[in-house]
Amino acid sequence: MRTFLQLLRIAFWMLPVQRTLTVTAALLQLAGLFAPGAVLPRLGMPLLLVVPLLAGGVLLRTLSASRALMLRPHARGRLLAGAICMLLLVAAFSVTSQWLEMRSVPPQYQPGPEFYLLMISVALSFGTLCTVTMFVASRSPLWTLLILLIWQAPGLAMHLLGVEDAPRLLGSPVSLAMDAAIWIGFSIWYLRARLVHASSWRRRESAGAEGDATSLAAPVTREQAMTRWLLGGATPLTIGLQCLAAAVVVLVIQWIFARDAGIRSLHAMMYGTLSLVGVVAGAVSRTMASRARGLWLTAGRTRRALHAWTERRLLRVMLAIFAAVELATTLVWWLLPRPGLSLPYLLCAVLAPGIGAAWLGLMQQHRRSWFDAVAAFGIFLGWSYGLVGPLYGGATSNPWELLGPQVALAALLREVGYLRWRSADWRRVQRAQAE
Repeated sequence: MRTFLQLLRIAFWMLPVQRTLTVTAALLQLAGLFAPGAVLPRLGMPLLLVVPLLAGGVLLRTLSASRALMLRPHARGRLLAGAICMLLLVAAFSVTSQWLEMRSVPPQYQPGPEFYLLMISVALSFGTLCTVTMFVASRSPLWTLLILLIWQAPGLAMHLLGVEDAPRLLGSPVSLAMDAAIWIGFSIWYLRARLVHASSWRRRESAGAEGDATSLAAPVTREQAMTRWLLGGATPLTIGLQCLAAAVVVLVIQWIFARDAGIRSLHAMMYGTLSLVGVVAGAVSRTMASRARGLWLTAGRTRRALHAWTERRLLRVMLAIFAAVELATTLVWWLLPRPGLSLPYLLCAVLAPGIGAAWLGLMQQHRRSWFDAVAAFGIFLGWSYGLVGPLYGGATSNPWELLGPQVALAALLREVGYLRWRSADWRRVQRAQAE
């Protein structure tokens, strides 16, 4: 019981942001009691559940990797039981929100037990997917893709076998059985595993610190060591191949399950997803900007020189990621019915948000402000109105005028990032070196 209460506190009350979200969701839930039929409970549900769902698996891995915590009696069993209880609590809160919203519905339209059973199944399935996937994702992206394929296997099998009403079947008995099987298999592995690693990159760094005969026989240069530090031990080629594999897997899943939704919706979904794969460059550049802080002294460069050096490494990563996106875009254009937009415009439109995101990530060096949020919103608007909107609306003319502002925004973000790097506390570092 004490473990569950501690996990409850970590999931909903540990950080100030979590406290704000929890209090806001509780107020909206109480408002739903006095205003039947209002959408307030539905608005409070995502606020309360966003942190436990998205960070629950990562939290479970972090706690399980603590050797000091594992010295306590039955530590893993208590953590696992607490995680399952948290999942049941999330499902109960979701169903309660639906019940509060449906109280004002006329009796003849009141949902029956089957509806609430479906809601419970959906909540448990989504919670299981988030927990297990995030637990594995913090270890290896490859395992995340494999779990995603395994999770979609029952639906794909039913679709190929011609089973009618597959979504309803998957929403109740098959879904609950699949959730139980996943938790049983995960529990057996979790309780029997000798060691749970904290994360793949931490393990890689510790192994590199220990060293082995191979690393001693082939020493790396200073530039290579700095590049490896910026990219977390990866290379532009491996990052590009991972993005290509992820894009292909997601596109295949979208084509299997959404090909009957209409060609316009399928085009908007697929090309929009490819554009979001390019936005991965923003996450990589943000990591590079954060890791570059430790190189200001060891690199022997001024901050402007270090910014130029980091930017050159970022361009290599962008080239690899964008090459993967362009290849996948060309394959979709060649294999599927073609949209009204031309291929040259699509090749440019899918890259525009990624270019802006890359420079936005690199400028996250210090002095973050409201301008960053405005820039991110501008990138989203460019993605929505420059790519997804025209494809969903079946546009036949290329809106080239919408790409100009996105390129201008990317250029502005690059200049702002350069100014932030140049105005950093280099004078204090120079004084420390002089002393």
